[in-house]
Amino acid sequence: MAGSQSNAVFAMSNNNAGEYSDYTFTFRTNTGYAVGETIEITFPTAFDPFVGHASVWLAQEPGTFYMMCSSTALSLSWCTVDKWKVTIMGSAAVEAANDIDITLEMVMNPTQGTTTQKLKVAHVDATGAYKSINLDFASSGVVTVAPPAMNIQIASVMATNHELFASSVSYTFKFFLATTSLDVDESLHAMFPSQYMLHLCDGNTEYTCDTSLVDNLGSTETWNSDTGCTTSDNWVMLDPAVVNGAGYTLETTDTFMWTIDGVGNPESALARTAATTWDFDATDSDILGMLYAGWTNKFGLYSFDASDKTYTGRSYGNLNAAYVGFDYEFDNQITVNSGSRVTVWAGSYS
Repeated sequence: MAGSQSNAVFAMSNNNAGEYSDYTFTFRTNTGYAVGETIEITFPTAFDPFVGHASVWLAQEPGTFYMMCSSTALSLSWCTVDKWKVTIMGSAAVEAANDIDITLEMVMNPTQGTTTQKLKVAHVDATGAYKSINLDFASSGVVTVAPPAMNIQIASVMATNHELFASSVSYTFKFFLATTSLDVDESLHAMFPSQYMLHLCDGNTEYTCDTSLVDNLGSTETWNSDTGCTTSDNWVMLDPAVVNGAGYTLETTDTFMWTIDGVGNPESALARTAATTWDFDATDSDILGMLYAGWTNKFGLYSFDASDKTYTGRSYGNLNAAYVGFDYEFDNQITVNSGSRVTVWAGSYS
């Protein structure tokens, strides 16, 4: 290999063990990057073999797992995953004097501690030959801290429209802080389940949102003046609580409401069929109030300390399950590509 790499920088969006995180790699290669070449990132075996949120996108490629990724330098990029190795192909050339940046979204962090193996980043030409490789991209290994404590209890998630495909839906989270306050420098994040594709279907950089709380005396007030919640992938983020221009600490004695407006409902949902015994709640309308044709996986709420890049608390689905049900908008639905995602690549071919 005649090439080399320099200016290597690695960053994680959060460092809790067992949580999803965005991993950003920045570096330079002295040969530059040409369209048709690839970047290979190999993870330590402490990680999940498919590195988190990878899945099959195309029915025509049943053995190919894709994950969400992005790059400013490489422009439109796509990433495939196979047993700890992520292969990235970009659509723009990068000169040797410029940085290459790659962000892999929703990587599942490994167990608490420091990985003994290191991240490896390789630059591969169009023939499959290695042009350069960095065998020690994160010199200290990947470092993770303890999982977040359970301090958020979700009482309910309410949607203003329960039809699949519906747009401009408002979602309201009602929750309690079980064991601790939410400090003035901690933001609140909502994770929408996998049936949603906020980043693809809504195309928003932020949603309109509002908040309210009921204190132990029964008084109602706004607990956060932030009305623009940013979004990334299936996350929606609310800035640290601010009331009348000052930081605000949220207490365990309060009941909190957070409404996110303008969300697009999923295109499909999970079916629920009662077993022959015990699963009476799947068919008992007195329990469910109304029966839905489909259901989501569970929502999650997280408190986040940006200075430490650490989740300080979260909800746990086995303790406080939060999900919503849907009716089908049409009696007869048309299925395209067997229900799998349809991806249109840049350019054309036959």
